[in-house]
Amino acid sequence: MDEPLKNLRKLIKPGQQELLALLEQAKGDIESRIKKGIDSVGTRRGRDATYKAIEARYEKLSSEITDWGISSTERTVEAVKKDVRGITGAGLGAEFSEDRFNEYYRFTKIPTKDGKMPKLAAQKTANMAAKDVQQLNAVVRETLVQHGLTGGNLQTQLKEAWGKQLGVGLDSWKFIDKSGRAWDSANYFNMLSRTLPSQVYRMAYKDSILDAEAELADFPGEFDLATIEGGGDPCPTCSRWRGVVVSANGLDPNFPSEADAVEAGVFHPNCVCSLVSINRELDKDTIKKQKDLPNPKEATKEEWNKYATEIKNRERGKVSTRGAVKALQDDKSDSARKGVATKKRKAD
Repeated sequence: MDEPLKNLRKLIKPGQQELLALLEQAKGDIESRIKKGIDSVGTRRGRDATYKAIEARYEKLSSEITDWGISSTERTVEAVKKDVRGITGAGLGAEFSEDRFNEYYRFTKIPTKDGKMPKLAAQKTANMAAKDVQQLNAVVRETLVQHGLTGGNLQTQLKEAWGKQLGVGLDSWKFIDKSGRAWDSANYFNMLSRTLPSQVYRMAYKDSILDAEAELADFPGEFDLATIEGGGDPCPTCSRWRGVVVSANGLDPNFPSEADAVEAGVFHPNCVCSLVSINRELDKDTIKKQKDLPNPKEATKEEWNKYATEIKNRERGKVSTRGAVKALQDDKSDSARKGVATKKRKAD
């Protein structure tokens, strides 16, 4: 099977590097502003000026992330056009109108459990700004208390305290190390750089199925079936849905719908799973095997605990050679595992 995300995957790493460069620049600017404010830390006016400068830089970062998101979405759309043309035929693919582009543009609007669509980038940077100010204020309060006990030159003590804190680093930026090159695989910004193109790809891919349906189908649902595929080391939920035939638009009641997969937890933030359209004639054996089977069962608590432990060990650099080999094998064996979900559901 051809790699369904061939062009998309080429975008993810450069996109991460671009976003990281924005974060590194913002981090450096904020640290420089604190360093500049050390001389005036002894007065409330001086501290407030530093705090306002910090907040302004975070607001700028939010705008930069928004611009990055728009640019990344545009590049993703171009990659999608190349990919879907190879599947639906030359010249056929989703028409990327302005309205549809705006619908794809969801990186600041990932739905929350309560259904609201907050501006996540602005919310995240505002929280970071508040955390920085709170941390610096705590240093001032602690210094004032210590001064009351020991005396000495308060101005000098405040300057030394802020300088020491600057050397230790701000908690908001712990996900970037001192070299500025390492960031936690689970942090928000890294999630953002992977989830944005994946979401846009899946939505556009599904739209290409709709376009094919409208232009070429002889009957409703002819182009509706797809399998859920992906590489890497899937979470317990996604591993149960890999290779499962779904009805992309819910037109075929003999198969679970894409909406069923989403409700089960597939296509979550950081997910690299994708839909791969299948042909009712060429893939009739696969379709026959999975017809009328129940949806995959929910992953057990034990499976999730094991998965969480593996992720933590990987982030700490404790992945065994055996585990690394398995991860490489997983990347190459999606098509070979295509029937696993079917066998499990038949056994159930």
